[in-house]
Amino acid sequence: MAGKSTYLRSVGLAIISANAGFPVLAASCSIPEIQLYSSMRTSDDLSVESSYFHAELTRLRFIMDAIESGKKVFVILDEILKGTNSRDKEIGSAGFLDKLRKIGAKGIIATHDLSLTELALKTPSFRNVYFDSTIDGEELYFDYKVREGVCQNMNASFLLKKMRDDSMREQVNHLIHPVVRADFHKWAEHQKSPVVFNEAAILIETGTYKTLDFTVLVTADKELRIHRTIERDGISREEVLARMSKQWEDEEKMKYADFVIYNDDRPLLIQLEDMLKMISGS
Repeated sequence: MAGKSTYLRSVGLAIISANAGFPVLAASCSIPEIQLYSSMRTSDDLSVESSYFHAELTRLRFIMDAIESGKKVFVILDEILKGTNSRDKEIGSAGFLDKLRKIGAKGIIATHDLSLTELALKTPSFRNVYFDSTIDGEELYFDYKVREGVCQNMNASFLLKKMRDDSMREQVNHLIHPVVRADFHKWAEHQKSPVVFNEAAILIETGTYKTLDFTVLVTADKELRIHRTIERDGISREEVLARMSKQWEDEEKMKYADFVIYNDDRPLLIQLEDMLKMISGS
């Protein structure tokens, strides 16, 4: 919300534009001949049974191979290792960044992990900058300016407090979900694949399924889903149940689903292939 991901994209666009000989939107700019490598929008892939975390590791390995090959590389990373629990994410991210430092890589990483900002205290190779926000009454404002140091304003607590108010949550959802739907359809228009998927935890509850050709429900035993969420997000069982209470039961969702994929001990690839055959009519 403060603008860090947009800032990363702007830097990446400037690097690509400069190396292609195009103008750069900046008051002044000096960019060497360099290749851009990024990890910003990684996704899982059921067709090859690749988890989100595996996809992230594959992308990071690809980036590391490019650097170790001797290429002049600039790296842009946005919240890496989101597909694992908080502790492993912290250790893995710090280890990866330290390895980048040792081989002299240049780049920018956006993160919410305050522990990673401590790397700048240990070595001058790292530098902390942040985007700030201010709270005025019941409103949150951003100025989209880069500042030196570590952000001290925790606006997530403010937003969560507002979200606990059911009426406010409805207002926020009313504003956010149409924007998210529009963004997906705009993205889908530029994809070359014959089939694209819109993954969302409350796809049916928000009515987004009505804008899609088919609705696919991915389900598993409730206890298995609880266990997976605890392992993935590093939260308590009570927090998982509170999150699930905001969603419909899968039995209710099935009334609106065209296809159901069971993500338990049944082979995912076979289920996916059967579904795609039915969608294509073959």
